[in-house]
Amino acid sequence: MPNTKLLIIIPGSQAKIPFIFKKAFYKLYKYFGIEYGHDDWTADFKRHIQSKTKMDVNIFDWSRGITKTFSLNPAIEKLTELLKKTHQNYNEIILFGKSLGGLIAEEAIKNFDSQKFHVIYVATPHRHRSEERRVGKECRSR
Repeated sequence: MPNTKLLIIIPGSQAKIPFIFKKAFYKLYKYFGIEYGHDDWTADFKRHIQSKTKMDVNIFDWSRGITKTFSLNPAIEKLTELLKKTHQNYNEIILFGKSLGGLIAEEAIKNFDSQKFHVIYVATPHRHRSEERRVGKECRSR
């Protein structure tokens, strides 16, 4: 087992804005934190991590929609299957979830009984965790 750590980058939802509507929808998408345009940040982040560490890095590909039935649930199932196939090959698995990617990561590891999973949340909405943060409790990682 050459690398004992795996980082999985899970981007958030993304909207494809037709050119004619870009100006009108820009503020709306920005307000709700929905990405639009290109995904260069994930590839740049992957290259950066690989240049600084020896861990394996993967970008998780999902539909990037916002509906629970057609986008989020299938992404959770897909990530869970990926983790089932790969988790025994690594001592540590770090899930880096941006926006809805963080929620997908959190749901995917719920059925694993392992201390090897860690989730890093960036701009991820957590209604149920906001109270914990205000009182200074540490967020739990698996």
